[in-house]
Amino acid sequence: MHALIHRVPGGSRVASLDVAGRPLVVRQVQWLRTVGCDRIVIEIEAGAEGLALAALIEADEAIGYDVALVTSGEPLPLSELAARAGLPLRGALVIPANVLGDGDLARLYARAGDEGVVAHVPAFPELPWWTRGAAILLLGEDGSARRHLVGPGAALSVESPRDALALGLAVIAGKLSAPFGDRAFVPPVHAAERAPGVWVARGAIVAPGAILRAPCFIGADAFIAAGAQVGPGAVIGERAVIEASTRVRSAYVDAHVIVGEGLDVHAMRVRETGIVDLRSDTEVAFEDPLLIASRRLGARPRFASRLVALVAVATLTPLVLLLSLFGVHADALWTLVDALFKVVLGRLSLVGVRPLPTHEVGVAALAQDAARASVGAIDVERALVGDLAGHEDRLRARAWYAASKSMRVDLALVRRMLAS
Repeated sequence: MHALIHRVPGGSRVASLDVAGRPLVVRQVQWLRTVGCDRIVIEIEAGAEGLALAALIEADEAIGYDVALVTSGEPLPLSELAARAGLPLRGALVIPANVLGDGDLARLYARAGDEGVVAHVPAFPELPWWTRGAAILLLGEDGSARRHLVGPGAALSVESPRDALALGLAVIAGKLSAPFGDRAFVPPVHAAERAPGVWVARGAIVAPGAILRAPCFIGADAFIAAGAQVGPGAVIGERAVIEASTRVRSAYVDAHVIVGEGLDVHAMRVRETGIVDLRSDTEVAFEDPLLIASRRLGARPRFASRLVALVAVATLTPLVLLLSLFGVHADALWTLVDALFKVVLGRLSLVGVRPLPTHEVGVAALAQDAARASVGAIDVERALVGDLAGHEDRLRARAWYAASKSMRVDLALVRRMLAS
C-alpha cells in the first residue's frame, strides 16, 4: 500500500501541532505504517513552516524512512503529487494533512474494487462533541473514487490546537479504544507513566513539591519547578520550563517555552511569541520575558561550527594569496575568508542570513523579531524565503529562523541551497 498525505489550508501549522508528545504528522506516519503502508508521500508547503516540518521528519530516521517529501508553492493535484514521488495514482490512499485515524485501512481494498471509494470515517466517540470525523479516499484503477461507505474505525479532522489537545489528552488518559475489529491503531506515548494518566518523558525533571494531576504529559528535558501545578489536561513540550507557583490546566505549552512564575494558564496554547486562546483560536503576543520566554540556545556559534570555519580559513587563505600573486582578483574569496575568521572568533554564525538593513528594522514587533536572526558567513536567506517573497513574508521567515535556528534547520537550509 502507498499513501498520499496532501496539503490542506493551514496544513504545515496543523501538521506540527502536538498530539501526546509527537507532532500530528508523525502520528499520521505511525498510523499508516501500522496498517501496512510501505510508501508514504507528504506534501509540504514552500516556506519557513514547511521547511521546519521537513527538517523534523528528516531528523527522525524511524519516521523519515521511506517517506517522500514533495514541496509545493500551491496545493498540487493528486496526480502530480504522485508523479513527483514516482508512485502510481492507482490504488493510493489519500489522507488530508489534518486527519488522524485509527482504522485498518487495508480493509478498504477488499471493499473498493476497481472503482475506488470515499470512506466517511466518523469522529472518535471518546472525544468531545465538537470534534469531527473525516473523509479518506482509496483511488481506483482510473485514479478516481466513486463509491461511498462508512468507516473503517474512527478519525479526527484537526482544525485547531484545541482539537489536537483533545486527542492528545484522550491518548494519555487511556481513553482510546484498544485495537479491535477495524480499529487498528492507538498512538503510543513515548514516556514513562509515573501514575495513572501522568506521563513523564526521558530527561524531564519534576522538582519536589511540584504537583502533577492526570491527565498530563511532560516532554523530554522539560523542567517543572517546585510549587508548580501541571494538569489536569496539560501537555508540556520538550525542554519547556514551568516556573514556581504557575498552574497549567486544559492547556499545552510548546517546546522550548519558559512560562514565568505565578501565572495561571487555562484553555491556552503557550508559544514562544505569545498565547493562543484554544476556544477562539486567536493569538495575543507577549513581549515581557518575565512572563513568557524562549529556552532555545543563543546564536553564538558552537565549537563544531568554529572548528569547521577554522579549517576553511586555513584552506582558503593560501589559495587566495596564490591567486593574488598571479594578479587574479579574489575579492569574493577575501570577503568569505574574513567572514569565516569572524566565525572562528565567535562574532558570526557559520550559517545564517544577511544583515537586515537598518531602515527595515523599525519598531514593529515583527521587524524586531526578524532582526534577531543570526547573520552568517554562509547566507541561506534564499533557501529560507525565496527571491520573490514580499517584504512581510521575508520578515516572518527571518523571525521564524531567529526562534528556530538549530544545526538541524541549518543543514536543511544548506541542502536546499545546494539543490536549487
